[in-house]
Amino acid sequence: MTSRLSATAGVRYTNEGKDIDNAGGRYALAAPNLAVPGSTYGYSDSITHSAWTPKVGLELKLPKGTLSYVSATRGFKSGGFNSRAASAATIGPFAPEKARAFEVGLKSDWYDNRLRVNVAAFWNKYEDLQVSVFRPASVGTGEEQVVANNANERARGVEVEVTAIELGCLGVKRQRPSQLKLRLDRGDDLFVLDVREPHEYQICNIGGHLIPLGDLPRRVNELDTSKEIVAHCRSGVRSAKAVNFLRQAGFKKVHNLAGGILAWADRVDPNMPKY
Repeated sequence: MTSRLSATAGVRYTNEGKDIDNAGGRYALAAPNLAVPGSTYGYSDSITHSAWTPKVGLELKLPKGTLSYVSATRGFKSGGFNSRAASAATIGPFAPEKARAFEVGLKSDWYDNRLRVNVAAFWNKYEDLQVSVFRPASVGTGEEQVVANNANERARGVEVEVTAIELGCLGVKRQRPSQLKLRLDRGDDLFVLDVREPHEYQICNIGGHLIPLGDLPRRVNELDTSKEIVAHCRSGVRSAKAVNFLRQAGFKKVHNLAGGILAWADRVDPNMPKY
């Protein structure tokens, strides 16, 4: 719709048919294994259920990489039969289950992508909820387990998800993208280390030396301990781990690019592809 506002819409049509041809009964365990009186049955039936289930949503990009969204969805689960029921009376059929779901939320990154906070509020309504229940057997004694449309239900709540870089990475020396750009432009003797995966490097890069984080322990001899190294990844998490590893391996002049290549794209090169 615009560079900041986008919309999603779709609809699915479902048509399901089910047939059953069932016969059974209860029989004594002792010879001659006679049927319990009134327990034998034969049952045949067919059902067809269909529904349109649409989904609509809006997303709004806010400043500093924050995303807000709202969505509405209808769901459908077709009915069926209890093929393991002990009598024809409890085979079914049971009705379809229908649901309506609404959600509004916010996704945000803070402190150069070192902290991620996602908040979502939801409201779900279920009609003819299909549940597994135990009830007295219609023939003989004991209980039987069947699926039935037990009730309608509503679920409301708020979910909060917080993700932070592990404490061991918080003491890592960081360099802001604007600082790195200035130092590269003036020709400072820096070694830029890219610890992403090769497919990420192909999407966008700043010309760094590529050594994926998982390969760093066996390829550390490719690096010069006398050089000043600036490591980066997509958001700064993997490169912070790389910096910690290199410091433990004896490298003294190692920095992490704050916010990774995402922050570089935001603050230095807006035309760089983001993923």
